[in-house]
Amino acid sequence: MKSRPVKAFLLSMAIAFVASTAVLANHIHEAQNGADTGQTGLDNPDGLTGNYAYWNVSHDASLWERQEPDHDTFRDREMRWSLEREDFLEEHREERMLVIEQRIHDQYFYNGGPFFSTNLPWTSAPHFECCAEEWIQGYSEADMEIRDPGLIIAQFTYFYHLQWDSEKRSEANKPEFWSEVEWEQQTGGGRRYDETGKFFKEHLQR
Repeated sequence: MKSRPVKAFLLSMAIAFVASTAVLANHIHEAQNGADTGQTGLDNPDGLTGNYAYWNVSHDASLWERQEPDHDTFRDREMRWSLEREDFLEEHREERMLVIEQRIHDQYFYNGGPFFSTNLPWTSAPHFECCAEEWIQGYSEADMEIRDPGLIIAQFTYFYHLQWDSEKRSEANKPEFWSEVEWEQQTGGGRRYDETGKFFKEHLQR
């Protein structure tokens, strides 16, 4: 009779171990959780087609989660400029610069992380808006500048991966993830932009 509680306890411990191991594995091994292609996303969400931006149709933005609740990666991939657009960048390289932007529309959900990787000819590392700006805008933003757009190579495939940290909680309505290419004057101002992708999380998890 006394063995039944012991067996029940051992069984519950085994179930808990298996469950925790599954969760731990999910945290350690990076997995995609949303992309701007397919049912959870939208390429070119605002219908803009700036002749300074990469092809929206080739672009693929996505969220990859790892080591919860921190160290998520927002990835922009398959970023390619046509020959015509590369000529346009070359023509305006003395007066204009490109800004590659990632946004997450819930500034209380994410903070910017310290790590990024890219093969774009960047000039300044990604920088994040201050808390006051994010509060006013309603989203977290990271900008990476390319001050000489003439360095872009036509038909070449570029990528840009940026770490985002410290999710506070799982929101019921999910945050929105946006990609954008900005076209700014070297002296500041005169900004144009092309919204190139938007997506949501597939699964609500921190």
